[in-house]
Amino acid sequence: MKKLIVVIGLSAIVMSACVSVDTQEPERNENNETETTHSIASIEQAMEDHSYPKETIVHYELKPPYVYVFTTSTRGMSVSILKETTHGFGWLDNYDVVQDMSILHADETDMPVLTIVKDTQEPVEDVKVLDEYAKAIRFVRKEIDGFVSHTTFWVHFTEWDASYTTFESLPVHSVEKITE
Repeated sequence: MKKLIVVIGLSAIVMSACVSVDTQEPERNENNETETTHSIASIEQAMEDHSYPKETIVHYELKPPYVYVFTTSTRGMSVSILKETTHGFGWLDNYDVVQDMSILHADETDMPVLTIVKDTQEPVEDVKVLDEYAKAIRFVRKEIDGFVSHTTFWVHFTEWDASYTTFESLPVHSVEKITE
């Protein structure tokens, strides 16, 4: 019986030695936090250099090495595409979203294809692009005397495909709006 107690005691000691719990605070990576802050500042600077002040930015989508910056515009929303360089972020292009559209740069074949679906007058609950749910971006469009007008856009990213050579083959043609 004593041998059994000794064996159980020794196995408990061995098992507890195998499990170590780190009660110290995790180390902070100061450089990584600085890089993130620097990246955001460099995105905002690239946007300001092209007449899009920080106040107009409603959403970022990071798809390395690309950054998609969604801003308010006179037509509702625009999207700017930036590409990470060794010195920050470089400007590729800007698009005003005037209708449902897919955005593709022929020179940037590693860039995902962005499909944007505009808010409509009909009550749309959800949107699918290529049978996948799109992400909703909702922001305050106008605020007048306590009345708030919201705008919603749905965004979807898909990998570039060699079949996207004609307008008819772009993902925007697969958009399915799910209504109430």
